[in-house]
Amino acid sequence: MSANDVIVLNANFETWSEQRADGLKDVDPWHYYCIEQFVKQYDLDDEELQYGVTDKGNDGGADAIYILLNQRQPVSEDTDVDPRNVSQIRVVFVQVKRSGGFKPTEIEKWIQLSDDFFDLSKSADSFGERYNDRVVRMMRIWKEKFLKWSGSFPKITIDYIYITGADETPSAYAQDSGDRVKSRTTAHVEADVNIEFVG
Repeated sequence: MSANDVIVLNANFETWSEQRADGLKDVDPWHYYCIEQFVKQYDLDDEELQYGVTDKGNDGGADAIYILLNQRQPVSEDTDVDPRNVSQIRVVFVQVKRSGGFKPTEIEKWIQLSDDFFDLSKSADSFGERYNDRVVRMMRIWKEKFLKWSGSFPKITIDYIYITGADETPSAYAQDSGDRVKSRTTAHVEADVNIEFVG
């Protein structure tokens, strides 16, 4: 990213903030701006976007979590779909930092989160205060819905997206941490796992 790109990004964010930030409740505007850009392909409306925002203390390194059926249908507690109609499931974890580059310690939070999220033998309500109520809600949805839909053997894709406002590329340490997230995830679920670093 060039110096000009950084200036343009900040200008776009300021314009967006003037138009949108006042309508957001309990959401960090920078986080929401970044999340909105990177899940735009799924055509989620504001209510659906905010439903997946998990950003606050004890979020396990995930500022947002989305579960999508057949590429575009967001999954909530009320989603009721015939398993025969489920061909694809995508889970998206998003971590956003305004600065500081790609911190391996932040990526490594995903290792624990992945282990707890995808291990079906662990109840979503068994972690005490390790995770906030929004993370627990998404974890509960996954564990309950996946058991219903797994019989149709859907293709599963899991994306971990780390976004930083810094002009950096991931270090070898950060890349290695990402590889360990993949290994931990695939130990529990057969899936295509992607780690995306966005500077």
